[in-house]
Formats: sequence, structure tokens, C-alpha cells
Amino acid sequence: MKAMILAAGLGLRMRPLTLTTPKPLVKVRGQALIDYHLSAFKKANISEVVINVHHLGQQIIDHVEQQWGAEFNLHFFKEQEILGTGGGIFQALSVFDNDPFLVVSADIFTDYDYEKLPQHLHGLAHLVMIDNPEFHPKGDFYLDQNGLLSLQTGKSLTYANIGVFHPDLFKSSLGSKFEMRDVLLPAIRDEKISAEHYQGFWENIGTIAQLDALNS
Repeated sequence: MKAMILAAGLGLRMRPLTLTTPKPLVKVRGQALIDYHLSAFKKANISEVVINVHHLGQQIIDHVEQQWGAEFNLHFFKEQEILGTGGGIFQALSVFDNDPFLVVSADIFTDYDYEKLPQHLHGLAHLVMIDNPEFHPKGDFYLDQNGLLSLQTGKSLTYANIGVFHPDLFKSSLGSKFEMRDVLLPAIRDEKISAEHYQGFWENIGTIAQLDALNS
């Protein structure tokens, strides 16, 4: 399976740190955040990785090529303007042919084992869900008793920003800029997205306070 890291964000809530350092390169326990994902990819035998960049993007490219260029077949997509989570994936679809691919946001910190993800999909996507964190108490979607996401029934959970997607999820063009919810919501209504409830270690790094808590 090929994988993509979404790394084009501005990191506005982490300024002034992110004025000079892109969030994927922020140090967590002495190591750049993006390195944790790439190390986990290597463990899961993923050999081809796509990364989209925007803010201070060349720093990310230089770091990844220097640290991981010998480990992966790397593809970088530079966004002149931020295309959104959906648009960022959409521009890279040619890399994934017609096979399911893993997508991970660069700003999460987790011990999730990517080897456990399904290699084949019965629908259009499989999402990893977590208990609703304090900063997102209402959650995103519901997980029903059949292992499918719902907009109305089941257990309310939050999307962990880890998912396997089939390119067909994006076949209805929404233009170059759109968010993942724009394609997820119709697919959830059609019962085409499975999910799992992960209860292991997971943290979002969106603020300086969250970063400080992890590092302490």
C-alpha cells in the first residue's frame, strides 16, 4: 500500500514557532513530528510516500529527502495555495493508480500500527476513529454495530486523521479546492465507509500547549 502525509497546513495556532518552522518539523521528544509517521510507514513495509506541502514547504522536502530519501520512493506536491484536505489528496491521485491508499495528517502523534489497516476495501474508505477529545466533544460521525459510519446512529466518535481511501471516493470532481468532509458525507449516507474504534495512544498537536504537554 502507498501512503500520503498531509503536510500543507499553516500551523496558525502554533505561532510564533511555526513562523520559521513548519508544523511537520516541530520537535516532539527530540524528533521531528513527520519522522514518527515515516518510521511507522517503514515498519509497515510501505515503500512509496506522497507528501503535499505549502507553508515553508521546501524545509519539509529537504528534511525528508535527507533523512528518508534512501528508504522510500518519495513524491512531493507543492501547493501554491492551500487546496484543503480533499483537494490535496485529489491532486495526487495519479500516484495511487486504482488501489486503496493510506492518508495520515502530519499533525497527529500516535502509536497506531499501520500494518493493521485493511489492504482491501469493501466500500470507498476505512477510517480510524477515537473517543471524542476535550477539544472536540461532539465528535465527527457515529460508528454503528455493523462497523459502518453513520450520520445519525451508533457511538459518537472523532476521526483520528488516519484512513484508507479508494480513488473512486474522489471520482466526482469538486474542483481543485475542497475538504474531506465534502466527499465523506455522501459516502457515509450511502453506507460505503467502514471504521474502527482505536483506543490506544493518540494526540493532536494543534497548539503550543499541546506540544508542551507531550514534551513534558
